[in-house]
Amino acid sequence: MNLFYSTKIKDEFIVLEGEEHKHCTKVLRKAKGSPIMITDGEGSIYTTQLIGSDRHDSSYKILERKSHTRHAPQSHIAIAPTKNINRFEWFIEKAAELGVHHIWPFISEHSERSKIREERIEKILISGMKQSFQSFKPILHPIQKFAEILNMKDVEHKYIAYLLGETLLAHQIDFNESSIITVGPEGGFSPQEYQEAIKHGFKGISLGASRLRSETAGIISTHLLTRSI
Repeated sequence: MNLFYSTKIKDEFIVLEGEEHKHCTKVLRKAKGSPIMITDGEGSIYTTQLIGSDRHDSSYKILERKSHTRHAPQSHIAIAPTKNINRFEWFIEKAAELGVHHIWPFISEHSERSKIREERIEKILISGMKQSFQSFKPILHPIQKFAEILNMKDVEHKYIAYLLGETLLAHQIDFNESSIITVGPEGGFSPQEYQEAIKHGFKGISLGASRLRSETAGIISTHLLTRSI
């Protein structure tokens, strides 16, 4: 069954707009009375019934609500967007499917991309969430400088993926407390950036002997962060 997304929820009713509305009523041709599953992206999945639609939106009556709680600690992935935006968007989709909590895009010394289209990225996050039938949408934070990532508070464990890191991440990560992993751009982190991260309490870790693309390193890191969720 398809899962749809909406934040237009009031009392016993939900409204689908835009692409969600079109996909449900125009593409799938759902008729009045059809059962429809909708999530709010904040932990709830609703069983609803289509009660009416027009050109702009469609309305649904809530029949049942199932709320989920995230028991696992908060997982954060910080990653420098790739020069080829398609690779970064692929990472975003898979990170959403894996269930990461927070995504922090950043700009570092060797970055070849300083801007992303946040509206498009949000759509990809929603698509990944629905594809994996999850009830939580990852939080996308505004793109920022690497120095701001280093000053992040309220995260118990901080890691920086570095080619010369001595310890494998899989041997370091603690699933009982919140963690962030930072993944650099195609050119990697500079030695100065790495040393600055260490000064800020980050631990240098390795993702293995192979030299990985940024998006591949991001997926491996995300999997390790979320495998207990």
